[in-house]
Amino acid sequence: MDFRISQQFRLFFFMLLLFCCVYGQPACRLYKQILMCQGQLPKPYELTEDVAKVIIHRLPDDAWLSNPEEDFPDRNIEQIEIRSSKIGRIEEGFFNRLSGPNSLKKLALQGVSGSAVLDAKTLDGLSSSLNELRVVGKVGVDLDAVRNLSALTELELHNANTSPMPKGFLASLPMLRVLELVNSNLSTLPWSSLIQWANEDRTRGLRISNMVVDCDCGVLVLTEQDPTRFTNTISQLTCGSPPELKGRDLRELTQAELCPPIESPVEPVRPSPQKPPNEVRGEDPETLDVMKGIRTEVIIAGAVVGALIFAFAVFIIGYKIHLSRKDKRVRNGPMHQSKRYCHVVSDQPIQAYSKDVVHGNQIRNSHGSAV
Repeated sequence: MDFRISQQFRLFFFMLLLFCCVYGQPACRLYKQILMCQGQLPKPYELTEDVAKVIIHRLPDDAWLSNPEEDFPDRNIEQIEIRSSKIGRIEEGFFNRLSGPNSLKKLALQGVSGSAVLDAKTLDGLSSSLNELRVVGKVGVDLDAVRNLSALTELELHNANTSPMPKGFLASLPMLRVLELVNSNLSTLPWSSLIQWANEDRTRGLRISNMVVDCDCGVLVLTEQDPTRFTNTISQLTCGSPPELKGRDLRELTQAELCPPIESPVEPVRPSPQKPPNEVRGEDPETLDVMKGIRTEVIIAGAVVGALIFAFAVFIIGYKIHLSRKDKRVRNGPMHQSKRYCHVVSDQPIQAYSKDVVHGNQIRNSHGSAV
């Protein structure tokens, strides 16, 4: 009984303290290990080593989150929450200096708006310590900087002005277990990578909802998944493009509507209108005159070259005919015939002479023997 009274008293005291912070004057009050600040940033002396969580509520419009004047190395703040505030600027390394080196594990911006951006400068020093990042409100979030938070296990972005998700984003966060994108300004995401990441480990939580997306072949992978697996996690996705699908629910679309076959349109051939000579190819009359002169010179030069080639061919043919006729005349001439006649005559007298000599010798021999 005493224990219940004690618990109720603590709860009542905490609610009273919260009410005073919300509606009271700017001040910071410590309740156990929670430092609650209304309308102002905590003072350096209020950030004692006993403080484990800081809640900052209702800062002035366009507040400037500046670094504390003093830095205490023994500070060990694990959680920082900023609620219902319009933030204009966040100084470089603000959260790391406010919490202490490598101490901050959870950072939450709840109901926050303004021109402030969570980028590489504002998140500096949190890469090895931050486990949870939650943003609810119109605040800029640079996912290129978030991918450097290697210790991150939970990322929740609701209504945030998020930069496009870079390639390899999930691979750069090996410890990530929960990813929520709700009412995001992103119209396209690496859908296949997200589904693959969620299916690799069923303990991972993926929630994507209340978004206007580009309905193309890329989102087809969402319609092919087990409906019992992603019914409550991927929902209320409306088409923003193409125009013929704008405003339609993604779940109502068929594969043919999301990824229609590409057909090359065949357009009828239309005769081109006749243009006056001075408008052909968009050239002026002077240019046309120059081009005509060049074409005339080219034609003349070609004709001359062709005539020379033809004359040379005729000369070669005539020369060959001349040589052929000359050779024929030489063969039929008297000199050539006398040579052939002399050859025949020279053979016959020699044979006759040899016969006469033999015959003469025989006669002489016969006379000698008679004597």
